[in-house]
Amino acid sequence: MKRLFISAIFATAAFTSIAQVFNFQTFDFQEVVIKNDDTTYSEVMPFTATYIFDITNNTITADINGIITTLSVFCFVDSVSEGDQYAGLSYNDFPTKGWLINVTTKEVVYVELRDGYDYACRFKNAVLTKL
Repeated sequence: MKRLFISAIFATAAFTSIAQVFNFQTFDFQEVVIKNDDTTYSEVMPFTATYIFDITNNTITADINGIITTLSVFCFVDSVSEGDQYAGLSYNDFPTKGWLINVTTKEVVYVELRDGYDYACRFKNAVLTKL
């Protein structure tokens, strides 16, 4: 997944053929830090939030602790790999931060490319539904 995200984030063209809207509710997350060939996982921590990934209108709306924020994004990947369909969304104002959505398995990962390492949040107890 790391290779898919890193190669896709540098894509020059935006893709929007998925043109869908997804609701994502999460109740916990696990931090993943990848530095060189070493991967570290944190404990699973409680975290309740709702996100709306609007690929059609290129926005992500987050509701975290009653604070609602909507930011514009671009779709940097819309592909099928090994039978799974992926959508990747990166924030226009923060291009090294984004989301990778496996539409087929309904898994969502938040990713950041940081100086010297990659950071991700995996969501263990979450629900992704198409609106």
